[in-house]
Amino acid sequence: MSDRPRQKLVLVDGNSLLYRAFFALPPLTNTQGEMTNAVYGFTMMLLKVLDEEQPDLVAVAFDLPGPTFRHRRYPEYKATRERMPDELSPQIEMARAVLDAMHIPAYELEGYEADDVIGTLAAKAEQAGHEVLIVTGDLDELQLVSDRVSVLVTRRGITDTHLYDRAAVRERYGFEPEKLPDFRALRGDTTDNIPGVPGVGEKTASALIRDYGSLDSLLEKAEEVKPARIADALQAYGDIARESRELSLIVRDLPLPLDEERLRRRPPDAARLADLFRRLGFRTLLSRFEGPPEPETPSAEHRAISQAKQARALAEELRGEQRLVLHPLAEGGPPLRAKLKGLGLLAGGRAVLLTAEGEGRIGELLAPLKGVLESPSAPKVGHDLKRLTLLLGRHGIMPAGLSFDTMVAAYLVDPSRRSQDLAEVAFDHLPAPAQPREGADRAAGPEAAAAALHDIAALEGRLSEALRELDLWQLFVEMEMPLVPVLADMERTGVALDTGVLAALSSRLAERISELEREIYALAGQEFNISSPKQLREILFDKLGLPPDKSRRTKTGYSTDAAVLAGLSDHEIVAKILEYREVTKLKSTYVDALPKLVDPETGRLHTSLNQTVTATGRLSSSDPNLQNIPVRSELGMEIRRAFVAGLPGHVLLGADYSQIELRILAHITGDENLTEIFLRDEDLHRAAAAEIFGVAPEAVTPPMRSFAKMVNFGIPYGISEFRLGREMGIPVEEARRYVSRYFARFPKVHEYVEEMPRRAREAGYVTTLFGRRRPLPELRTRAPAQRQAAERMAINTPMQGTAADIIKVAMLRVAEGLRDRGLGARMILQVHDELLLEVPEAEVRDTARLVADCMSQAYQLRVPLKVAVRAGPNWLEMEPVDTRG
Repeated sequence: MSDRPRQKLVLVDGNSLLYRAFFALPPLTNTQGEMTNAVYGFTMMLLKVLDEEQPDLVAVAFDLPGPTFRHRRYPEYKATRERMPDELSPQIEMARAVLDAMHIPAYELEGYEADDVIGTLAAKAEQAGHEVLIVTGDLDELQLVSDRVSVLVTRRGITDTHLYDRAAVRERYGFEPEKLPDFRALRGDTTDNIPGVPGVGEKTASALIRDYGSLDSLLEKAEEVKPARIADALQAYGDIARESRELSLIVRDLPLPLDEERLRRRPPDAARLADLFRRLGFRTLLSRFEGPPEPETPSAEHRAISQAKQARALAEELRGEQRLVLHPLAEGGPPLRAKLKGLGLLAGGRAVLLTAEGEGRIGELLAPLKGVLESPSAPKVGHDLKRLTLLLGRHGIMPAGLSFDTMVAAYLVDPSRRSQDLAEVAFDHLPAPAQPREGADRAAGPEAAAAALHDIAALEGRLSEALRELDLWQLFVEMEMPLVPVLADMERTGVALDTGVLAALSSRLAERISELEREIYALAGQEFNISSPKQLREILFDKLGLPPDKSRRTKTGYSTDAAVLAGLSDHEIVAKILEYREVTKLKSTYVDALPKLVDPETGRLHTSLNQTVTATGRLSSSDPNLQNIPVRSELGMEIRRAFVAGLPGHVLLGADYSQIELRILAHITGDENLTEIFLRDEDLHRAAAAEIFGVAPEAVTPPMRSFAKMVNFGIPYGISEFRLGREMGIPVEEARRYVSRYFARFPKVHEYVEEMPRRAREAGYVTTLFGRRRPLPELRTRAPAQRQAAERMAINTPMQGTAADIIKVAMLRVAEGLRDRGLGARMILQVHDELLLEVPEAEVRDTARLVADCMSQAYQLRVPLKVAVRAGPNWLEMEPVDTRG
C-alpha cells in the first residue's frame, strides 16, 4: 500500500458511452452533414462527471477494431452483435479529438477490450490507495466494484445514472461483485453471445450463486440441485459454463503502467476545444470554453455618422463603390412597423454606422445615400435583405442590386436549421465570429452592428463556397435571390380585408356557439367547461361511459383530441363537441383576430412571407398566417369572403395549379399509366377509382372517387393501409387489397415509393428537380418513429419541394411579365399552389393569360402543368376566366 495521498481516479468506458448516446439521442448533424449525436452525449456525460466528481486523475478507455483474445478463445464471441452503424464509427474519432483538446488520455490495447483496460488501471489505482469511479453503460463492469472501486452506470439515455458500490451490488443481485462472472456464466449473455447454461435465467442464476457460493461449488454438487432439469443442464453444460466465466472475467493485469502524470487532470485547451465545438455545432457546450469577448476588438471599429453633412460626404465616398454590406439597427417585430434606428455599411473593409434619434432624423441621414442604395450596379450584401428592403422602403428608398443574402444562402445549405439568425449562422460557418456571443440583435448597439457587418462579409465567402460545393449556386442566383424583392413587394402591398364581413360572421358564430353549448349541456345532463380536457374526460368517459382510446393516455388522463373523438362519433354529443371546437377556433383565430391585425396606416393585412423556414423550400406565412385560412368547411370558406380587392375598379384574381404534385410524381417516376391519364386530361381520381374497384369509369360513384383521391394523394406520402381503412371505415385487409390494385395500375409509383428511402439513406439527402437539397440524417436512426417519418419525407420532398420551386419560378416570371407589359396587377399572396393578385377590372383577361402562361411554362414536365384561373370581388366569389387565345 502506498503512503502517497489518496486521490480519485475516474475511468470512462468510451465505446460504451458513445453507443449509449448514439441510440439515446435524436440524430444531430453539423453544417457539414456529419452525425454528431453520440459525441455530443459522450461529451455532455464526461463534463457532467468531471464537474460533479472533481477527480485528480482521469482517463478514457476504448476498444480497438479487430479480434480480441476472447474471439480467439471462442470464435462465436459477440458474433450476433450488429455491425457498428456507419454514422457512429466517425464519431469515435470525434470523441478522441475532444479528449485530446481536453488533455484527457485515451487508453487501448490490441487484443483486449476497454473493460480489460479499465479493470487493469482500476486494480493498479486501488493498490496505490486511490479511489476509483468507473463510468459506463455496461453492467458487466460491476464485477470490478470493491471497497475502493465504484461504478456509475447510465440507464435510460445519458443523464439517468445509478451508482453501484458493494452494498448496491449486493442489493441488486444478492451476492458480492466478485461473483458476477459466475452469475453471467450461468445466465449467459445474448449481447456478447456468451452461451451460459440452457434453461437458467437471471432469477435461477442469482439463486444458485447465493445458495452455493460460486460456480465451482455449484458444479461440484450439480446432482443435488433441484429441480432435476437444472441439475441435468448443469452436468451437461458444466464445461461451457466454466468457459463462459473465462469469457466474462475482466482482465486486471495487462502491461499498462499507472502513469499518474499522464492521468493527471489538466485544464483543457480552451481555444482548441472551442474551435472543435464550433465545427461540431455544440452551441451549448461552446459557451463554457469561450472566453469573454474583448471590450473592444478591431471588428467593432467603425465610423459614426449622425449629421446630414457627414452622410452627404459618405455618399460621395461610396460613389462607384462596387460592393456594400448592409445591416440595419432596428427594433424587433414586423419590418413595416419596426422602428429603424440606424444603418450599418461596410465598404472596402471599413464599417460606417448611421445613427440618429427619431425616425425623422434617420430619414435625413439616409436621403443622401438613396442613389447609392438604389443603384443596381452596386451589389448589396446582407443578412435578411427582405427585411432591410422593407425598413428602408418606409423612408422612400427601394434598394436595388440585392446580390447576396447570407440568411437565404445559409438556409439553402442547411434547410433543417431551426434558426437562421445571424449569430447562429456565424457560429456554424465562421471559425471566430466578430459579433458578441449573444449575437447582433437588431436593436443592439453600434459595436455589435459593426461586428455583424464583418461577419456578414466573411459569411458571403464561406457560404458562396458551400453553395457551389453542394451544386446550389444556380438555385441561389437564379431563383432565391431574385425572389427577395418580389416577396418584399408582396408584403408591402398587403391584402385588403372587409372587416364588416368578419363582424357579421363573428355575430353568426357567436350565436352558433351559444346554441352548441346549450345542446351539449343538455346531452351531458349538466353544464361544464367544454374546452377543459379534464372536465370533458369526466363527462365522456366517466358519466356517459364512452370507451376511451387506451393507447392514447397522457399524463393527465385519456386523450380527447379530434382523432379520439372521431372514433366515438356514434354518440350525438361527440359531433356537437367537434363542431364547437371548429366554430370557436374559427372565431378566435381568424374572424375576431384578423381585423385587429389590419395596419392602421395602409388599411391592409401585411403578412410575412418567409423564404427560409420550411425544409422543403415552400414559402410560409406568419404574423398573420394567411396560408392557413380554412377551406374545408362552409364556415371556414366564409372567411375568404372578407379578402377583397382593396382598390376601386379592381378585383381579385386567383391562379391555382391543378394536382401539381401528382404531375411531378408522374414526371419523376415515368409511370406510363399515370402519365397517360394526365396527357389525356382525364379525371385522375375517377381513373384510379375504376382501377381500384374494378369498375368502368362511368360506374365510379362519388364515395369511390373520394377513396381513390385519398389513395392518390396519400400513397406517395406514406399513408398506411391502417389509416386508409380507418379514414374510409373499411377493414385494413380491404384497404390493403385496394392499395395493391393501385400499385398494380401504377407500378413505377410503387417502385419509387419502395426505392426512394433506400436511395436517400445512401446519399443522406434528397433533392428536387431544381437541385434543392433536404438532408435526412434521421433515415439512419434506429428509432422507428423517426426513421419512418424520414422515409415519408424522402418520398414526398422531391414532389413538395419541386412544386415549391416551380411556383417560385412562376412568381418571378409573373412579376417580370407584369412589369414588362405595364400591367397594373400586383401579386399579394401565395398560398401553397395558388397565386393571388389584385387586378384592374379592365386588365383581367390580359393578366389571366399572362399568369396562366407563366405558371404553366415554369418547368417542362412530361405532362402539362394545368392552371385554373378565376377572378371576382373577393377570394370566395370568383368565376373562371378563359385564358385561351
